[in-house]
Amino acid sequence: MKYGKLLAIGGLAALLPLSAIQAAVWRAVAVKNGETVELWTSDGIRYPVSCSRFTDSLLNQELLVAGRLIPVGPLREGQVRRVVITRAIPWQPPTGGVQFRPEQRNTYAKTARTLPETELKPEALLTLELPELGNSASSGGSAPIKMCVSLPSDYKRATPHPVIIHFGGGTGGTGDWQHWRRITGPENFIIVTADYNHDENEKKGLLKIGTCRDFNSKIAFHALQILRNSTMTDPKTVILTGFSSGAYSITDNLKNNPKAWQPFSGFCAIAGGSKAGSARIADRPTLFIIGANDTMRHKWLDEAVDGLKRNRPEKLFVEKVPGVGHDWPEAFTPLIRKWLENFPAYGSSARLDAMTREAPDDSVRTIVESWKQ
Repeated sequence: MKYGKLLAIGGLAALLPLSAIQAAVWRAVAVKNGETVELWTSDGIRYPVSCSRFTDSLLNQELLVAGRLIPVGPLREGQVRRVVITRAIPWQPPTGGVQFRPEQRNTYAKTARTLPETELKPEALLTLELPELGNSASSGGSAPIKMCVSLPSDYKRATPHPVIIHFGGGTGGTGDWQHWRRITGPENFIIVTADYNHDENEKKGLLKIGTCRDFNSKIAFHALQILRNSTMTDPKTVILTGFSSGAYSITDNLKNNPKAWQPFSGFCAIAGGSKAGSARIADRPTLFIIGANDTMRHKWLDEAVDGLKRNRPEKLFVEKVPGVGHDWPEAFTPLIRKWLENFPAYGSSARLDAMTREAPDDSVRTIVESWKQ
């Protein structure tokens, strides 16, 4: 059972329309539990309510709630995640139901390209060539950069699915989506993998030593724009990850380009990473995971960890796995899954199932069931 803590409702923000509040927005239902009230969100998280402004008139009905999560670092046993709620109003379903809305033009990159609509189906695997970005390092410069998109088994175009964007090791490629699909399971997550630019990495001297990267998140941004031109995504869970040299696409950009990290909710550097540090990403969970016997990357990993620890020790997670060299073994899976618990979208299906079983009446049960559709 996953709990958060509700600190407040009201204040000046309560007088503002929801569109004017710069906050995360949840669909939720308020449920009486003895003498206390719990706010159950569509992520499957429960927030105890301790505010007298939350009246009985808001109970047992679907609400639209605006709020702001307060980082508390890794959740320890018995600890709750805190959130400030700025507004709660009855949910008004949009006319005609929830519909797909494309992202505003050029939000992440200047491209109007989309994924083929006829191929947007549960469990689909889509590959799109991106010649506008140049040729790929993995092809030796002979073929266009590609992006690969793995859709979840419960995919719906109008559902805001969480996203993982990943870059592979060496000269790259798009095959690592399979690693992430085994970690996340078949549901919920959209997984995107992409190539590196051949000419840029050759010019930097990185191609010949097999440590390619996505400079300034250019390819990641382009892929994210195409994805959002095509389908809904959850802005609270867009995770950038990389294996080996792919981890440099994360850590280099955290330091060198203040805009390169902005669309992402968190970062996962697997068996790699370089010196980096930014106080501006203090609320974004970052995982460094590496084999204890990985002599290829420890120097760079230590630099990266030291740089980040100075600014944000509570949101930095470091795992050194015994008996593992420069690899991405199954032993990493439970540790990565544990880290993913920092994102409400991970594990939401099981939490919603529990809410369905524990709903106090049919009205609440119907609301929770609607979130699972």
